[in-house]
Amino acid sequence: MEITLDKQSANQASVKIKLNEADYQPKVDAKLKEYARKATIKGFRPGKAPIGMIKKMYGTSVMVEEINDLLSKSLNDYLKSQTFRILGDPLPVIEDADKIEYLTNQNNLLKQKLKEAISKIKRLQGLEEAHAKNNGDLRIHIIKLEKQNRELKNVFPDIQEKG
Repeated sequence: MEITLDKQSANQASVKIKLNEADYQPKVDAKLKEYARKATIKGFRPGKAPIGMIKKMYGTSVMVEEINDLLSKSLNDYLKSQTFRILGDPLPVIEDADKIEYLTNQNNLLKQKLKEAISKIKRLQGLEEAHAKNNGDLRIHIIKLEKQNRELKNVFPDIQEKG
């Protein structure tokens, strides 16, 4: 973790915190294991859900929660260790929010899943159209067979048609 201070004027400064995955990943893994021990998911015994499933369900939210917790603690510790006095709470820079890597990775993952879902929908629509065409062909074939075999219906008068 790297913390840098950029003074912009006598009464204004910017603090940048750069986190590495090694800073927050152990806490995220520990929290996910704790979730897995406490989870009651349908189809699994209580506390016996696979960690992979828990990671898919709660991984991003746990990671964001741990990153926010780590950032706030490290920022508060850094500000307490400095000699200057602070008026008010620090304000985040909104313009740099797009540069956060975990957000862009999650967006890319969501885009990929969306593309996969769209391709599945298109494939299902194609199957549905083929099924409708085959169903129509089958109906035409049944009508032709009924026309060809009209005489056979009255061959066995003692058998009643069930309709």
